[in-house]
Amino acid sequence: MSDARNALNAYVEELHCDYERWYDKSACSAYRWYVGMQSVSILSAFITSIIAAFVDQNMFDRGAKIALIAVPLIGGLAGTVMIQTKLYDMWRLRENGRILFQGLVSEGRLRMAAAQTEEEYSSIHADLQKRAQDAETQQSATFFGFFSSDYVAQYKPS
Repeated sequence: MSDARNALNAYVEELHCDYERWYDKSACSAYRWYVGMQSVSILSAFITSIIAAFVDQNMFDRGAKIALIAVPLIGGLAGTVMIQTKLYDMWRLRENGRILFQGLVSEGRLRMAAAQTEEEYSSIHADLQKRAQDAETQQSATFFGFFSSDYVAQYKPS
């Protein structure tokens, strides 16, 4: 094999092993957090309703009051975490990155199989590098666009 073909093959494997897999893990993690927080939020509302339906005056003094305060509080916190950390948007962003890098890897392998000359291998390599860099730049800009620079709560006197 030629040097250009070896370099292209190594780069396509890097795109697969490093980038595509990272985006896959990140998308899966964001999805798990999103579903988990959403489930806690929904379940807490359901559990609160059940507790309220079955509690009577005598039970209210023994802990039902604490449960009727704590369970919705947990659900509210889960919903707030889900919204404030933009878990759905993060999941979608990383899934789009995974799909993009999966496409680059597939295209790289396909184009590499059809290439014949050193110039073709080098051209494919340069094209894939540029497109991967563009994808990373877009991912970074979108990620940091989720959170403004004043995302942290600040005190502003009126």
